[in-house]
Amino acid sequence: MEILPTPTKGTADWRDYRAVKLANGLTLLLVHDATSRNSSAACAVSVGASSDPPSKPGLAHFCEHMCFLGSEKYPGENHYKELLSLHGGGSNASTSMDYTNYKFHILAPFFEEALDVFSNFFVAPLFTQDGTGREINAVDSEDSKNRMIDGRRRLQVVKSLIPENQHVYQKFSTGNISTLVHGEPNTSTSTSSSTSTPTFSSPSDDSSDVKSAGTDEEIKQVRESLLFFHSLHYSPSSMTVVVVGPQSLDDLQRFTVPKFQLVPPTPPQTLISSLSDSFNSSKTKVEILEAHKNKFPLTASAKIPPAKAFFPNRKLLTMLPIKPQRKLKVSFPIPPQRNNKTSSPLRLISHLLGHEGIGSSFAHLQDAGLVTSLCSGSSINDATMAMFSIDLTLTEEGEEKWQDVAGIIFMHIRLLATAAENKKDSDLLQALWTEEKKLHMINFDQTPPRSAYSTAPNLASSLLYYDTEECLVVHNRFSETVDIGEFKSLVKELNPQNSMIERSSPAAWKEAEANELSVKQTEKWYGVEFMQTPIDEAVDTWERSNSSQLLSLPALNRFIPRSLEIDASLGEEGKKPRIERPLVPPNLVKESSVDEKFKLYHRLDDRYANPKASITVLFRNPKVHHLFDEESKCWEYNNASEAKSSLFQSMFAHVLAQETYDASLANLGYYVSLGASGVTLRAEGYNDRLSDFSQFIVHTLLQGCNDSKVFTAELLGVMKDRRVRSLESFMKERPDSHANYYTNMLYSPGEGNDIESRVEATKLVTMEELRTHIKGLFEDDSCCVEALYTGNVNLNEARGWFEEARANIERKRRTHSNNNNNNNNVWTPSPSIKALNSKTFGSDVQIHMQSPNPLEENGALFVKAQCDTTSFTGIDKRDLKRTASFRVLNHMLREPLFNELRTKQALGYIVTSGMESEFSSSNNALEDYNLTKCDSLYFLIVSKKVSPLELGKRLDNFLTTFEKTLESMGQEEVDQHSMALQKKMMEPHKNLNSEANEHLAMIRRFSPMMQGNPPFKMFDEIAEEFPKVTKGDVLDVYRNLCLKGRGNGKMVSSFVYGNKFVLDTQATAQGKGKKLYSVGEIRKFGKRLPTFALSSTRRGVTTIAGAGANANGNGYDGLKAIYAVNRRSFRLALGGAVVLGVFAMFTRGRKSDNKK
Repeated sequence: MEILPTPTKGTADWRDYRAVKLANGLTLLLVHDATSRNSSAACAVSVGASSDPPSKPGLAHFCEHMCFLGSEKYPGENHYKELLSLHGGGSNASTSMDYTNYKFHILAPFFEEALDVFSNFFVAPLFTQDGTGREINAVDSEDSKNRMIDGRRRLQVVKSLIPENQHVYQKFSTGNISTLVHGEPNTSTSTSSSTSTPTFSSPSDDSSDVKSAGTDEEIKQVRESLLFFHSLHYSPSSMTVVVVGPQSLDDLQRFTVPKFQLVPPTPPQTLISSLSDSFNSSKTKVEILEAHKNKFPLTASAKIPPAKAFFPNRKLLTMLPIKPQRKLKVSFPIPPQRNNKTSSPLRLISHLLGHEGIGSSFAHLQDAGLVTSLCSGSSINDATMAMFSIDLTLTEEGEEKWQDVAGIIFMHIRLLATAAENKKDSDLLQALWTEEKKLHMINFDQTPPRSAYSTAPNLASSLLYYDTEECLVVHNRFSETVDIGEFKSLVKELNPQNSMIERSSPAAWKEAEANELSVKQTEKWYGVEFMQTPIDEAVDTWERSNSSQLLSLPALNRFIPRSLEIDASLGEEGKKPRIERPLVPPNLVKESSVDEKFKLYHRLDDRYANPKASITVLFRNPKVHHLFDEESKCWEYNNASEAKSSLFQSMFAHVLAQETYDASLANLGYYVSLGASGVTLRAEGYNDRLSDFSQFIVHTLLQGCNDSKVFTAELLGVMKDRRVRSLESFMKERPDSHANYYTNMLYSPGEGNDIESRVEATKLVTMEELRTHIKGLFEDDSCCVEALYTGNVNLNEARGWFEEARANIERKRRTHSNNNNNNNNVWTPSPSIKALNSKTFGSDVQIHMQSPNPLEENGALFVKAQCDTTSFTGIDKRDLKRTASFRVLNHMLREPLFNELRTKQALGYIVTSGMESEFSSSNNALEDYNLTKCDSLYFLIVSKKVSPLELGKRLDNFLTTFEKTLESMGQEEVDQHSMALQKKMMEPHKNLNSEANEHLAMIRRFSPMMQGNPPFKMFDEIAEEFPKVTKGDVLDVYRNLCLKGRGNGKMVSSFVYGNKFVLDTQATAQGKGKKLYSVGEIRKFGKRLPTFALSSTRRGVTTIAGAGANANGNGYDGLKAIYAVNRRSFRLALGGAVVLGVFAMFTRGRKSDNKK
């Protein structure tokens, strides 16, 4: 065994490292993290889709799937996942063009056992015949999911431009049944978005199980291909392993080295002799050998000859997206950059062309109303070639003037070429390079390490490319100077003749169709149609363009921190990370609480030794999403209010983009989020500049839309267009997103909270209405303002900042006195969710909807089971036992569900379960603020194999069977789940943002009902309750919640039908329960349900807080922030709003893994 150089680490990194090379050639990195409760391991293998045999596209990805399904030492298909689930762990894997990465995490005491199971996937995997036949269905489902993603569709089209057999990058990487079994594209289903709405075909017999993907002989050929591929490519010299945990480096080395030393350096002879004659004589074997022979080493130091893949042809590439978008992409094939990572001038070129400050192409195009976003960088970074791209999102006017937009990009490139030719500007280029070098090293030094589960796979893949000394720092390390000669040479590659121009929008497609010179083609793997149109005249015009006086190089950054000192009051000990210290929550500063309208919470960081701070200001105001109804004395959700608030949020970010860009480069950031509680402003970064920066943001925010020179009707039009397209694009999301959406509509049926109504409300907003609305948000002197200032800042500094901000706010309120108050006791709203249980309605509810996306093959089932009692919020101890029992049940469910419906029955790629914690309150302005918390279980399945109705039957069968599983379970196994949960929940925070998020969540929710500090110790109390949970407690919760007709909890099941399944209202009408078939029916039924809110004196029985029609809280206020699968979808449904992860914080320690 050889000792390798130790990685270079940053100042804020408290971990210890040791690197070794095993006798068999495997590189191993050991990482000791004394603060972690979990241990994690990752194995990266230098083989990916580029090594797929042409007769089996997707084989590398399929191999990744199959590795998890047992080994010779541990043959049980579910042994690995069951072990991880029982002890608080999870796993995943990914396949790129160059490498495959496997990872897992588990509670530290069980790491050695799990590592042995993990290592055997690379020693002797089984790849059983039966498992191969079933898992191909999972890959096929994953491929079906990917086909609806516009980014993947565009990538497949771009790959199709590579001439046949010209370059391995053209290979299809995912695979499906057709490619893996037959080596051919799946031609049965076209995903072309230009086709008419497809007809819905009847499903096959729903009662049948999902069958194998091919005949026995076909599956045998696939299995033998897997075995040979694995034995050839998964050699130890091609592998890097990283293990991270609280164990000492000696202990990690002691039990890791013997396990991975067993990975055979060459294919075992027993395997070679077991292969059939038909495989040994097959084309596939020859192709696997050929790909292995021609595979390039990934190390950055390897000398690999360039290989051209793309050949620009002065033609415009046009695609029709599934979602309503306007994309323009300018790309340039360039020489590979992997060998000169620290000195490549591409880093400076990307920085300059992607700059958003004054004088940049973005600033000019934004001011002209032509773009809303621009980013630049390497879109392909292969060992033999690279692609540099500039991606732009266009406005409606920018779409019409796309050639002018591209022209500005070429002018900006010309500016760089000119700058490199004269000394003054080339000196500035060197200064900008030095500045980038300084900023990257500051951030590297001052960034705490990420979790073990993130660190292990990131380092494992880095070690494939870079040596052990560089693996941590390489992306932040710059050479002393930039070579101006190389800079000029690379800029020269970025010319119109060498450009590839892509457009993706409905308007672009219509233009291309109308052009008689356009040639329509079809990409073979996804069946995506695209067009190529000659643009010789445009290319010639761009070629003649000169650098514009409107553009300039950026000035040096004024936001670079001057001091990185830790607060002196912490002494010498405070200069070192002390993550093991107990977390002391922030205190309500007494002076600030005298006036209840202004509160300051403060905490001086004594754990991270990091010169950073976080400031959050919450402007409590129900008008953000609500309108006061005089007759009912209630705040009702109002889509016009929500639209105005969201539009202002987008306009504010747009207006400040140029002015705050330099700050973002210096790690100073801010964002504004909207919720039922009000407007939240967060600013964070190095504390040296944070105070002044945040005061500037507060001051600008308070100005609202008053500056008519920047908050113009034209800008409002751009933001309305963007929001409308964002809302409409949600209807093209996956079917599980839609199933979740319909369920939420039932639980929070506010008037107009459906997508169509919100689109209409957005279109109707005027500039005058917007100004009036925003004044009501920030100039209402009855509304409270609460601030949380935490980090490297002492109490006196926090007080000074708060008083300045307070004076600014009060000055604004005095200048614009507001007499618009509806009530002196302003209710602080929370999402008011509805209650569905046996006390309020007699049966379960089913929602049946056809997918609004006619191209979607998959169907989905989303089932939500709501508890009929409140959950523990840190106040009433009577809720504690049931809350802990509920969480233990949730922890138990996911793995058995996945094993039965995903692994054994192979229903689809996505099979999962989880929990949601939602908050509810009365929305009556005359009532005291009373917050309650409700827990629910959810089950989610996405499939194109069987109909949604059949998915419901399979889930019902599983839930019935799982009761027997619980009954036969011993208390010892319950205790293991409880201990795993306790350990995960007590995992200490590792960075300031995570800590601030949790504390803010408590302040946001509980401050209005508390005289002092909120219940910051809520998680600690729940964690302490876990060991007390018995099997009987879990069974009681399960029977009450999950077994139909036997408990008080009730289920809402949303069935969404893809184009493979007909929504048959007659068939779905059979059986008990309420059936709903339209948005109108969902909303009408939801209004009948009472609000989930309990008085402080009655427990266990849901009480009606006013009539159902008066309980229309906005259920979109981050309601699904904890629902990992659909988090992005619901942000889209919010019109692009950034929603603070409040609910996510209530699931601290719970990780959601999309397992494979």
